[in-house]
Amino acid sequence: MREGAPGNSDAPEDLLFSPRIIGHGSLSGCILIVGPEQQLIITQVRKNSGPRSAEWLSSFFQTVTAAVAEE
Repeated sequence: MREGAPGNSDAPEDLLFSPRIIGHGSLSGCILIVGPEQQLIITQVRKNSGPRSAEWLSSFFQTVTAAVAEE
């Protein structure tokens, strides 16, 4: 979700990535995200997630989105 967007919104303008994005996360904090429309694959491998992992993951996704938008 974009900053300031309601957490339960599915409006395209509120999403960081395409609504067609697919992926999976795990309890340890590993993630795999595939965005076919943006030709994007994001992976993160971790042994465990920390107490601030949700905060950092959100920031990470926003950084990736900004980098992709610059291209």
